[in-house]
Amino acid sequence: MHGQPRPFSFRVAIATVGGGAYELVTPHSGRSVYDEHLEQHGEGFHHTCLVYPSLEAVREAKAELLRQGREMIQDASAGDVFEFAYFRFPEIGSF
Repeated sequence: MHGQPRPFSFRVAIATVGGGAYELVTPHSGRSVYDEHLEQHGEGFHHTCLVYPSLEAVREAKAELLRQGREMIQDASAGDVFEFAYFRFPEIGSF
């Protein structure tokens, strides 16, 4: 989180609605951006998710956002199973 390695876990439920999906996320253990968001904003909208066709595409997108000067506030992975990252987008008030 914010460039420092920290173990964390969370619980998630996913609901498909129309052509999209909603994630309900709650912190479980360790400190994460979810805790920060709850402290600063309370419950509510946290992020928009983009899904990529492969881990390579995810990694390329992360590298491009870093090249653009975007701030990566948290990332996580499970080896070759999944990977995600949160980048700050202040112009839309979201991650």
